Amino acid sequence: MYELILEGMTCSHCAKTVEKAVLSAEPSSKPSVDLDTQKVTVDNGDIEKISQAIEDSGYSVVSTRKL
Repeated sequence: MYELILEGMTCSHCAKTVEKAVLSAEPSSKPSVDLDTQKVTVDNGDIEKISQAIEDSGYSVVSTRKL
């Protein structure tokens, strides 16, 4: 399980966009997006691929950590 801290999410549409980006990169990752804390938690998957998909969607990945 990984936690990614993002920058740039301002609304529920942003959170949905991030969720879709994660799922498109890693369909089995089971993302959980928290708009208030700007965190995304994923159960599994290639974290580099997930981070790149988020960045490609216009949001910044500030940090990642394994939980």
